Amino acid sequence: MDAKGLFLGIDIGESISQVCCYDEKSRNILPVLGKDDSPYFQNMIPLSKIFENETTAPERLASMIQALTDAVFFRLGKEKISAIGLCLHDISEEKRRIWSEALSIAGVDRSRYILMGCEETFAYYAFSGEPAGYTRGVVLYDLSENGLKGCFLQRVSYKGFTILTENDESTESELIKKAGSGAIPLKEAENELIAFFKSTLEKNTVSSIYLTGEPFEGADLPEDVLSILGKGGHRIYAGMNLYVKGACIGAISKVIRAADPFRIAGLNKTQGTAGNLSVCIMACRNRISSEISLTVREKGETKRKVIVERGSNVDDSFVTFECIPGERGEIQFIVEPLTQNTPDIYTVKLRSGKDFSKEIVRLKVQLYFSDEDHMTVTVESAQGEDDCDKEIFEADLLGKGGGASSVRTDGVILCRCPKTDIPYVFPATGEEIYSAEELVKCLYENIYLTGVDGGVFNNDLFSFLRERAGCGETADKVQELWESGGSLKETLLTVFREINYYSPKDIVIIEPVIDGLKTGKRALVKYGRAEAYIERGCLTKALKELREIMELNPDSELPEKFYAKVLYNAGVCYARCMMYEKAGEMFEGSYGFVKDEKTKDAALFARALSGTEPGILFMKGEWENAGQRAKEFREEIEKQNKGTGDPAMRLESIQQRFITKYS
Repeated sequence: MDAKGLFLGIDIGESISQVCCYDEKSRNILPVLGKDDSPYFQNMIPLSKIFENETTAPERLASMIQALTDAVFFRLGKEKISAIGLCLHDISEEKRRIWSEALSIAGVDRSRYILMGCEETFAYYAFSGEPAGYTRGVVLYDLSENGLKGCFLQRVSYKGFTILTENDESTESELIKKAGSGAIPLKEAENELIAFFKSTLEKNTVSSIYLTGEPFEGADLPEDVLSILGKGGHRIYAGMNLYVKGACIGAISKVIRAADPFRIAGLNKTQGTAGNLSVCIMACRNRISSEISLTVREKGETKRKVIVERGSNVDDSFVTFECIPGERGEIQFIVEPLTQNTPDIYTVKLRSGKDFSKEIVRLKVQLYFSDEDHMTVTVESAQGEDDCDKEIFEADLLGKGGGASSVRTDGVILCRCPKTDIPYVFPATGEEIYSAEELVKCLYENIYLTGVDGGVFNNDLFSFLRERAGCGETADKVQELWESGGSLKETLLTVFREINYYSPKDIVIIEPVIDGLKTGKRALVKYGRAEAYIERGCLTKALKELREIMELNPDSELPEKFYAKVLYNAGVCYARCMMYEKAGEMFEGSYGFVKDEKTKDAALFARALSGTEPGILFMKGEWENAGQRAKEFREEIEKQNKGTGDPAMRLESIQQRFITKYS
């Protein structure tokens, strides 16, 4: 993300708004002034009034945001924004949704803003100063018509981590509420203020005290109140701009991680560094205190990949990715709350009619956080098809979700390459391929169809990888290797290693098969091609390979069982084409090599279906049984032909039943 534009903090209150920006020359956070050089901008419509109508609220808020940014551009002469930190006094899920929509309408890209709660902005403001100001902790006393609230932030060491914890105290004293609304002077609520300050400061140790709220600004606090606040050497600050300044620091930290004060706010020394402090994890409201990982498979190894770090902003932690599940058809999330020693493991079992070991099912996964304690995960097909039922589940991030502590799974492959709308067509089978992972799987499972000369490696494949599959570096490497005279083996293995789908073990297994394309016996290579064609329904091409094997002079080194399989598969191809007489001949030829009862049964059944006499010896009972089954099979065909529906589908069903029984 570009860090050369403006970093803005925005605080839109009930009736007034504030904006500040980072000044590169002075390296300070400075207020953006409005009319009469005032640091406040008057809202045309009160915020509460805007939120009365959620339908129109986004557009009205967008107008306010646009007006504020226009004022910044006018004052500073710049019109480029690096990031915006927006302080929300109501950080609920629904309010975040409305603000996000408003920012989108205002033309602010999602990657350029962060929605922050008051506690977060205060934390950024307080901990960006000198360490002496926050060593023992800080407190923000916020006075309003709703009463007085104290937000205590302190660093604690826990399980080897430095955690920024939040503890809230509040009072609803009627006198304090009146003082907060400005109905009475602070002096009249002095006793209640003293009692609240005294009781909360006795329970919580702090280095600095911050006072915010209109009654505190510019007011002379009663001496007894100041005495209580200053007891113990506390530093005391009062002002209305700490939220907006903290929001600006948050915006800077979103882009420039080194500027994040919590990267160096830990209590323990970082090993191997010259006295630098360790990272401090924010665990206040609107910050996720759990680490969330995904079980992934990379180059054949199962490992954890952290997808949400501890201390992440709730709204900024929306995660979306595409992946391919393993053979189990599972996605596993590991949630490690700070509050327990063992992680919660949530395993999503995908409901699907697909065979995950044979087919690539590309999934779109989204993680969304309603608040700092709850995560919602949605899993659905990324292919626009019903590859699996849509799965939605929720996880408790506080360690109360009851997830299993140990579950084995084979992990998912993260899709780093996009899925294209225009497929690459594998020349040997006509199979349509939409991603780099699918291409690798197709090449691996169709080694015999790549051609001994590697004809598959051509400009069509290279341009698919480079222009549509998003694998430009891989395409360049493979093309350069192939065109410079690299062998088929080198080129194939480079593709397999570059694109994360197969493990090193899988690649070792395929190497001798690739070697065999040139060094192996012609009959074996052709048989491998025939099997690959049959698997993908290319029956004519399969029969061609099988016939050519039988036309070769029989190889004495190949067993009769091999030739039995050749003829049997030829019979299967003819049967799938409903050419039952030819199928019977092939099955009989196979039976001539190896006296197998399954082959004999297939031969008799095919002969009975074709109405021709068997060419092999059989028992009377065997032939009668084949005839009866053929009769039942024909009756079923007739029954289906009389039914409604697509005749082609009925024919496919009949063919499939035969092949299922005899293949």
